[in-house]
Amino acid sequence: MFVSNLKEIDDRNVLVVEDDPEINQLVGAYVELAGFNYVSALNGIEALAQARECFPSAVVLDLMLPDLSGLEICRQLKADWSTCGIPVIILTALDSDDSRLESLRCGAAVYLTKPFDPDEFLDVLCRLAIGRADREAQVAAGDTAIEARRPGARNPNQTQMPE
Repeated sequence: MFVSNLKEIDDRNVLVVEDDPEINQLVGAYVELAGFNYVSALNGIEALAQARECFPSAVVLDLMLPDLSGLEICRQLKADWSTCGIPVIILTALDSDDSRLESLRCGAAVYLTKPFDPDEFLDVLCRLAIGRADREAQVAAGDTAIEARRPGARNPNQTQMPE
């Protein structure tokens, strides 16, 4: 389901998925500096549960986690109708073209490497998180142009062929 009830979205929550507690807290401090609520997950199972529970405006995701890979988490988020609209920002120490390409294929919106530029991170976070809240508000208000662009949406101008 594409979340159409704005009460289900907390457009101030950003989920940070990082298994190193110090880096998780550092990224969380930047999230709070940008005016968002910091929600933390230290592993993949916790990340998936948090994403489905708090419907964050964005997920900041490391690729190397102890239980599930960041790629698998991204795939699961994008495959689930309730979380597929959440932008995923990959923030990882992996700096290979293969990792970057695979992350984008899985549905990640942006790929950043550690060490990261805080200004770039904040710019990306604000653009994606605020952009999601705006899109959801437009869908809730009945903006069919936005609704038609969501994954799997039927074009309202398209006629259904009888079976």
